[in-house]
Amino acid sequence: MNDNNQSDSSENESDLEAEQQELETLELASALRMVEYYQYIDKIPCYTGGLTGYAFVQELLSGHPDRMYNMFCMDAPVFLNLCQTLERSQLLEDDRHVTVIEAVRMCLYILSHGAVMRVVVERFQ
Repeated sequence: MNDNNQSDSSENESDLEAEQQELETLELASALRMVEYYQYIDKIPCYTGGLTGYAFVQELLSGHPDRMYNMFCMDAPVFLNLCQTLERSQLLEDDRHVTVIEAVRMCLYILSHGAVMRVVVERFQ
């Protein structure tokens, strides 16, 4: 009878260990699903300003000359000439996400205002 109790006790322990392992596996799977949800599915847009970087530059180019100078420390014709020169000299070229004009204005903004990259990203999205 004592052997029978030990056998039952061993089986109960094995069952408890199996259940514990199954619970841990389920917890891990749930945690991974939550991470996946928050990382890939439930995205909240961060930079949601009204004007895109391109539209903002176009507004500055066609607006009051002081605005262009205040933002980039140069007049609109000089800015456009700089962009064309860099492009013609093949020092800069458009890529899938950023045009030459956008790249130059971000660089000039950093140089003229001492801005950090996160401020530039916020301003020019």
